[in-house]
Amino acid sequence: MLDLTVFCARGNHRSHIATPWSAGEWTYACDGWLILRVPRRADVPERSDAPLIERFFADVGAREWRPFPKVALPQPKVRRCEDCKGNGVEHECPECSCECWHCNGSGQFHQQIVVRCGSYELNANRWRYLALLPGLRLATAANKNRHVPFEFDGGIGLVMAMRGHDEDAAIVDAPLVES
Repeated sequence: MLDLTVFCARGNHRSHIATPWSAGEWTYACDGWLILRVPRRADVPERSDAPLIERFFADVGAREWRPFPKVALPQPKVRRCEDCKGNGVEHECPECSCECWHCNGSGQFHQQIVVRCGSYELNANRWRYLALLPGLRLATAANKNRHVPFEFDGGIGLVMAMRGHDEDAAIVDAPLVES
């Protein structure tokens, strides 16, 4: 059985989606960018704080599906954060401890990796999660909300397509081909 907790949010700021939940006849897992829906699991309870996300699945049906393309994702190039000059703090004053919000205090900026798949682009981190799903098939196009529907052995889901990317992003083409 698929471990749904892998597809849940991490961190305190998203505690309402940190664990799977059930609602009606379905069980869900979500990390804020990717949502899975499977037939209800008896071991996953309903929760009063769970988001109402069934509406996102309204236009998933009647799609053209393609097998998940296997691609090699490159390692991102790492460069010095230009906003903090690599020192990791937001200000140059000696007593400052405000982390640079661009690099989260690391002083480094990692190149964005983007997977271009047909008419949409996906973040490489989301792509890695999708690759964990058995029998994955992607829709050939995103819906009007820029969600990309997918189906897999045992369920369906949506992943958020990117709205844009950095100019120095590494683009990996993953063509959708018929099986």
